[in-house]
Amino acid sequence: MASLHEVARKLSSVKCPYCDEGYPFELTERVDPDLGSSYVATCHGCACTFRITIDTQKLIEKEPALEERLSKTLCPNCHHQGVALEFRCDSEKQECFYVMSCKECSCTFQEFR
Repeated sequence: MASLHEVARKLSSVKCPYCDEGYPFELTERVDPDLGSSYVATCHGCACTFRITIDTQKLIEKEPALEERLSKTLCPNCHHQGVALEFRCDSEKQECFYVMSCKECSCTFQEFR
């Protein structure tokens, strides 16, 4: 498992999956007899808490060809070339998904669940 310092460093560059803001996270280590050791991150903006259990990568790092595809995708609203893929979570439904949105007009036009 990554050290607390490594996890804190990685979290400093991501947005909260619930409120989609770049607030800092409070990070603590917890030991559960059944689940083992893990880290718990709490967003300072919305106070949502989530457990960090495995090493994760950004989707772009995991799928390098995706970045090229996103740069060539056209917005259906303004026809600008180049879109962003954002990770979001719906806390009421307790599900996460990706949203494709235009970098120019901010139009959200496709969700991947």
